[in-house]
Amino acid sequence: DIYYVEWDGERWSEPVNLGAPINSLGMECCMWLNADETEIIFNRVSDLDSDGEDGDVGLPPTGNYIATRADRDAPWSDPVPLPDDYGVAGQTLAQYRHDMHKVPSGNLYLWEWFANGDNLLRFGERTGGTDEAPTYAAPVTIPGSTNFETQIWANDAETRLIYNHREADGETALHTRTRATADDPWGPSVVVETADFADEMGRTIWGEPSFDHTESFMMFVRFNSTDYECFQPQIMYSAGTADSGFAPPVVLN
Repeated sequence: DIYYVEWDGERWSEPVNLGAPINSLGMECCMWLNADETEIIFNRVSDLDSDGEDGDVGLPPTGNYIATRADRDAPWSDPVPLPDDYGVAGQTLAQYRHDMHKVPSGNLYLWEWFANGDNLLRFGERTGGTDEAPTYAAPVTIPGSTNFETQIWANDAETRLIYNHREADGETALHTRTRATADDPWGPSVVVETADFADEMGRTIWGEPSFDHTESFMMFVRFNSTDYECFQPQIMYSAGTADSGFAPPVVLN
């Protein structure tokens, strides 16, 4: 399920479940929220028994969904799939597209798990339509993306990407790529310095790097591996930038 917390100027509130229609009996995760909190994109998995068949207990197909609302205090609309390959088409447990990040131009940045096990950064160009019903070109791999690159974030100007590079054992590094304008090719991947991101066991298993428009801090989820049978997720905060690196993180509240 997806939850939200609210900042009161001093502390974060207790997590609140978004409830229906966003959450369901399926698994909802990997969300993107726009700046005024009126548009949400998330992933829903409805193959609950992993038998390769969607729609368990009457749920809609596995894939990426979008919902909107008039303002941040209004109820969410019923979620609908994103268009074509970005929604439910071709989504399985063996191959899927995740962590949709929508920028003001309407373009989509995402990553894809391919059936051969590759994880690559992908791009979906908006080609037309309306804001309510946009059209997109087929997803393409971002030139230069290499295996195990996931959980992408893009700034509004589409001149910086920040993403995870995760090894097969889960160990995670933070990378960035930049370009002068949205019309230029992306520069090379650069490792971003992260100080003391390891958990008590010395493992650096984390993801979902998230930023606001200032790009002056990062929030992310670290998986504490102290209990090997059940990693404990922790929402973390780290001050810094992709250019200067990020300071030792702290657990929220």
